[in-house]
Amino acid sequence: MDLFNLANEKQSKYKNSELNLKLLYNFPELESWYSTELLPYEGHNTDSKIIYKNVFSKFFILCLDNDDMPRVKRIFDYLESLLALDNYDIERLVADSVIHRVARHFRGRKEIIRMVGPRTKNIIFEIDDLMSGLYLQAKNNGNLDDFFRGNMSNMNKRRKP
Repeated sequence: MDLFNLANEKQSKYKNSELNLKLLYNFPELESWYSTELLPYEGHNTDSKIIYKNVFSKFFILCLDNDDMPRVKRIFDYLESLLALDNYDIERLVADSVIHRVARHFRGRKEIIRMVGPRTKNIIFEIDDLMSGLYLQAKNNGNLDDFFRGNMSNMNKRRKP
């Protein structure tokens, strides 16, 4: 199996080592962050959610905050290539470990939104819809403090007036 060809994995669970090495192959500048993150875990077999959350999303935020548009474009192109694999597990990885963590850093920035591919935009809209629904639910239940603190476990409980 070609290490960087995940297309055969469309309907099955992705392999952490393949996704982690694919990330490193596409972003060699992450080598030191990546290596540091792997130390307490299982090497290249470390859960991709950990690597994409603790390494890639932090790198993405740094690029956004520093207006490093060439890298931001590369990141969006990479995410789009992952989403093109049409794999539910990979879609969740991109949504939960990357987009959800960095979206607030590019909201309202038209120059960045123009770089986003159609599949990535769908993920962004999905997250925005979810967060809007949670906000309205928290507001109706009088739990906006919990919403803004990220305490979702208390949001379904109606506060006493």
